[in-house]
Amino acid sequence: MTNGHRPTLVVGIVSQWFSPEPVSIPESICRFLTARGHSVRVLTGFPNYPTGKLYAGYENDSPSTETLAGAHVRRLPSFLSHDLSGARRIRSFLSFSWQTLRHRAFLKSTDVNYVYATPMTSAAVALGNRYLFKTPYVLHVQDLWPESVIDSGMVSAGWKGKALHALIGFGLRPIYRGAKHVIVISTGMKDALVERGVYASKISVVLNWDGNEKPDFIGISAPSSNAHMTESAPPGIHCVYAGNIGQMQDVETIVRAASLVENEFPIRISIYGSGVAESSISSLIQELGLKSVQLMGRVSQDEMAEIYGQADFLLVTLKDRPVFRMTIPSKFQASMAHGVPVITTVQGDLAEICVDNGVGLVANAEDPGSLADALRKANALDSQARARMSIRAAQYYRDEMSAELALGKVAGLLESASER
Repeated sequence: MTNGHRPTLVVGIVSQWFSPEPVSIPESICRFLTARGHSVRVLTGFPNYPTGKLYAGYENDSPSTETLAGAHVRRLPSFLSHDLSGARRIRSFLSFSWQTLRHRAFLKSTDVNYVYATPMTSAAVALGNRYLFKTPYVLHVQDLWPESVIDSGMVSAGWKGKALHALIGFGLRPIYRGAKHVIVISTGMKDALVERGVYASKISVVLNWDGNEKPDFIGISAPSSNAHMTESAPPGIHCVYAGNIGQMQDVETIVRAASLVENEFPIRISIYGSGVAESSISSLIQELGLKSVQLMGRVSQDEMAEIYGQADFLLVTLKDRPVFRMTIPSKFQASMAHGVPVITTVQGDLAEICVDNGVGLVANAEDPGSLADALRKANALDSQARARMSIRAAQYYRDEMSAELALGKVAGLLESASER
């Protein structure tokens, strides 16, 4: 049976996280594939991300099946954790991986498997089925291991960290070697994998897209659609941070930078989200006596569209680690999709995108003084300059990051990989 010129396939998706968790990429791919006429089977865990607490209505004790996003979904019980304990996090990764191996027959009849490779341990069942059933698989690398494990603070430095780095690196070799194709989210990540012996010909760079993009959503059509870009906009700037408030997100630098400019010009910084560092950030705001920074808590994705519409700039920060130089945080895609320029401390690929395309300002990582200078530059831009940045942001998203563009590439690679 065919769909146009394409054969109708049975595609397996392996992802430790899936809807209703706020991890949009696997579900987006699932819906896109079913819309193209393919049949999809999803092997995933019980929803607990990002808190590590099981969602209401689910029981993490035995496998269950359901139909979701047009796919046959099997959820597997595993150890749940998403806290600061590296041991518990690793146990969570390994327990899910072990469960997928036990239920590998669920994917026995697939023509090709897709692995949402964060964590990389999710690829174990695809590798196993590659040898058992000759099923090809495509690896979608979101976080580069072993760096993401070592540099994230999940494990301590020293000989233990070095030993784990070597062990993970050794374990990844057959996973990359066995993959029919490898998708990465940045050119820096591709370069790193080529240096490690992965053939450049089997690696494709596909920039992530905004997971909340609607089918008919193209971006900001005109600068007048955003209140903050009109002549009547209030003086100063409104900056938004939206996402996880963790150790690596370096929200502390945002707060300290705000303390340096609060008395120079009107500024509002709204921090949306939650995480393990939230309480310490709250204490720092009180300690510095800041009135310009507010913790807004977590909000729904539906509410975020209005929040983006009220923002002059989105703040995108990470600590200075080698792995983050190859990372493009998901909040950047969302910002571009809504035509909101960014102020970022993320070095490497993201900084280059901002500078080369004029869609944001760049500051040094973990440097409150440098970020404060970027805030001053942002405040000094007049409404026309901000409008031009907004137009460039929306245009960049349409040209390089849209869901239609990215999903078409991913689906094409899966269809090509299925030709055994």
